[in-house]
Amino acid sequence: MIPYIFHRKEFFYVVELRDDDDAIACVEVNPGTLKIERINGDGTTQMIWPN
Repeated sequence: MIPYIFHRKEFFYVVELRDDDDAIACVEVNPGTLKIERINGDGTTQMIWPN
């Protein structure tokens, strides 16, 4: 499982998901998501949505 940071206007939260496609699919059922970042194994983050 991979940790993802979901950013919203007032807060953010971390969810562990299978892959980037699963994370992006969550946007459809989470209106208000501003961006999603993947937390890599080395602690860095990478923006995966929006591209």
